[in-house]
Amino acid sequence: MDITQAIQSLSIRYKAIQQKKLDEENTMLENYRIQLPSIVSRYNLARVNNPPVITVPVIFNRKHDENFISDYLSYIIDPQKNGIGTGPLEALLKLCKVDVTEFDLHEAHPYREFPLGAGRIDLLVDCCDTVVLGVENKIFSPEGQSQTINYERELDKLYPDILHPMIFLTREGYQAGSKQFIPVSYTQLFSVFKKVPVDHVTDHRKLSLWEDFLQHLEVYIMGTKPETFEFSDKSRLYIEHYNMFNDLSRTFKNDWAEAISFLDSSLDERLSGGPWEHGFSATKPWQQVWKSTWATSDLYIHFEWILGVDDFLKGRILLFIDIEGKRAAQVLPLFDEPAAKLKRLFDEHDIKYRPKVRTIAIAYKEYSIEQNIDQIVDRFVESFEEFRFLEPVIDDVLAQLSMRR
Repeated sequence: MDITQAIQSLSIRYKAIQQKKLDEENTMLENYRIQLPSIVSRYNLARVNNPPVITVPVIFNRKHDENFISDYLSYIIDPQKNGIGTGPLEALLKLCKVDVTEFDLHEAHPYREFPLGAGRIDLLVDCCDTVVLGVENKIFSPEGQSQTINYERELDKLYPDILHPMIFLTREGYQAGSKQFIPVSYTQLFSVFKKVPVDHVTDHRKLSLWEDFLQHLEVYIMGTKPETFEFSDKSRLYIEHYNMFNDLSRTFKNDWAEAISFLDSSLDERLSGGPWEHGFSATKPWQQVWKSTWATSDLYIHFEWILGVDDFLKGRILLFIDIEGKRAAQVLPLFDEPAAKLKRLFDEHDIKYRPKVRTIAIAYKEYSIEQNIDQIVDRFVESFEEFRFLEPVIDDVLAQLSMRR
């Protein structure tokens, strides 16, 4: 085989490889298009059906914190604070088979971390010297060694002649070390609390806290398993289609870099006057154009377009004329007088002088764009020309500064 035949053979093989790669790419894209409706449907379902439930413990990042939940429970069963009355406390006592009709619970008071011997029980409710209720709350953590046995002994010493039922409150309703502690699950607690009548409640704020507590029990104590971890529906969707999402993201990142490069090179031919310098980057959300005379060791004046991926997807670019550098604070006020004389032009072009959104800028405007780079090039040039009436002003201010030196 001579050299010509060898080259022809390599050319044919190269074209075949290229065609195979193109066919594979087209097949992959077609598979993406087929899967996309199902992905969108599942995403919309996950987004609608799984909004986060915000409760008071969640706000404070304490949704499974035993101390926080005990504090909340202490408030909920306090008839002098909860706005619900004695109902929640009565519900707890009924779980202990206590006949609540024999006692006046309106003055009852719960104590948090009540000292008993060498330990502290989570809740001790003094029901006006007629009944004392002890509650040890263990949502997920295990009981300490002989903890409830010691609490039982201490309570028997303190209240030998007063009824003092004891509750061991856990997520699953486990039996405590002390057989005198009545095992109560959070499901049982939720069930009896749901039956507490609240129709009479007129304080809507306190009623909201009551409902918030119940919702927290239902969603975060009974309805989840913090000892295990489960990905959300949206995360599982991402995991299942990771290769597709990663491929699309990587492809867009490469295309975006080429788009910014195209924008940069296109402006070389489109920016009149000058000479203009510009520094564009696909990794930064801003693109800049300036004159060499506007950039010194202590001052940098430039057009700055905010155009990153987020802005591109939102269909907007922002244009500023920024004054930066060590002398910026000294230079910015020098534009006040000429800007006042040019107020009509600022107003005609809907350009803001010294905008609140950017204290280092002497001009600002937002432009809408389409997701088309050719049209964005046009928009860049259009916005640049619209701001050009400030070019001589900048040159004059710099000339004044030069004369002062």
